[in-house]
Formats: sequence, structure tokens, C-alpha cells
Amino acid sequence: MQTDRIVMRPRANAEAMDLGFQLTRANWSSLTALTVVGLIPILALAGLALIITPWLALLVLWWFKPSINRGLLDILARDLTNRPANLGAVLRDYRHWWRGGHLASLTWYRFHPSRSMVLPIWQLERLDGGERAQRTHALMYGNNGSALGLTFIAGLFELCLVLGLMMLFAWLAPEQIWSELNLWDAGLIHIPAWVCAVVVGCYAITIVLVEPFYVGAGFGLYLNQRCRLECWDLEPVFRRISERHDPVGQHAPS
Repeated sequence: MQTDRIVMRPRANAEAMDLGFQLTRANWSSLTALTVVGLIPILALAGLALIITPWLALLVLWWFKPSINRGLLDILARDLTNRPANLGAVLRDYRHWWRGGHLASLTWYRFHPSRSMVLPIWQLERLDGGERAQRTHALMYGNNGSALGLTFIAGLFELCLVLGLMMLFAWLAPEQIWSELNLWDAGLIHIPAWVCAVVVGCYAITIVLVEPFYVGAGFGLYLNQRCRLECWDLEPVFRRISERHDPVGQHAPS
């Protein structure tokens, strides 16, 4: 992956995540639109789960977040390499980013604490089997702590936002709703389905706000580790030296 959008140099992990945040802010409109579009089928599935078991809807929404992350990462990678990064271009090319360990990310890798950094390795490099495992191990070396901390902080931030949105709803809702709410049924805790629906709605809003930055920070860690291992910071220097010493117009770009 080559780019002239940013200076590719080794950074501290915190600075690398901040680079991912900057890429996210630069593409906020496209990332938000894709997150909303990606949530539509997941919310439909969550609605069906709400009929079966109310709290199952929340689990469905959480479980399928990696499917949304793949499209978000594609937007960031497109923008970094100066390709069209709008919603239409990404959706038209969904076959490109939909594959590459997608099933694993929804099954045994769903609980991987460093999945924000594993995703670019799987999706962008398109390796299989042992080769992919070796590449993942190499790029994750020395970064597990930062990626794990990113997942923990993102989860904590999501929890705070969900609780804040629920408190806002409780404050704005008519008092009659709470006076008629009965949380106890035959001596057991009973949560009405509409309360679960409110929680799911608050969580969906939280995903729109948090998930693009989570993916962006993981992408920043991935780019930083590739700089460390592959000396991307030297490539622009060699290019400038070559341009300075070659006569103008006689050095064809490779």
C-alpha cells in the first residue's frame, strides 16, 4: 500500500491511533452513511429477535458489528490510496471487502480482543491459512496491548454513551410511561419488550458514533506496524533523492 496523503513513518502507538482518528474525521460523512446502511439489515434481524426474546435483540446487534466494520475499513483504505471513497463506490465493490475471514470474524474470532488491528491484516492483505496466521503474528508483535486497550476503551465508551442516551430518554419521556411500568411479575424481574427496544435503539446510535473511530484507530495501528517492519518512511526519502539527482524529464516514474 503506497500513499502520498500522509507521512508514513514509525509513530508511538497513541500517535498511530490518533492518525486513525484523523482519517476517520476526514471521511466522517461516508463512514456514517455506511454505518447507517449496514445497520438496517442488522436492526431488522434484531427486530425478529425482539419478538422471540427481548434481550436477544441486543446480542444480535452486538454480534454482527464486524460486518459493518469491513465496509468502514474499505472507505479508509480507499481514501488513503486516493480511490473513490463515497458510499456508492464502496457498496458497488462490496465483493472485494465482504470476503477475507468474514465468517471467522463472526464466530471464533468474534471475541478476539485485538480484532481492530487483525481486520486490516485479513481484509486488505488477503492471505489464507498458515501464511495469514504468520502475518498476523508478525504484525501483532508488540501491539497486542495497544489493540486490547483500544477495544476496552471503545467498549467502555459505548457503555457510557448507551447509559447517557437512556437517561436522556428517561428524562424526556412522559411520566405516565414510568408510572405504568411494572418491572416485577410474579416476584421475578420482568423487562417489557419496549424497554429492550429503547436500549437497542440507543445502542444503534452509539455504534454510529463510536464504531468508525474504533476501526480507524485499529487501522492506524496496522499502518504504523507496517511502517516499522517494512521501512515505509524510507521510500519517500529515496524518491526525493532520485528526483534531485536525475535530470528533469528524463526520469520516468516507476
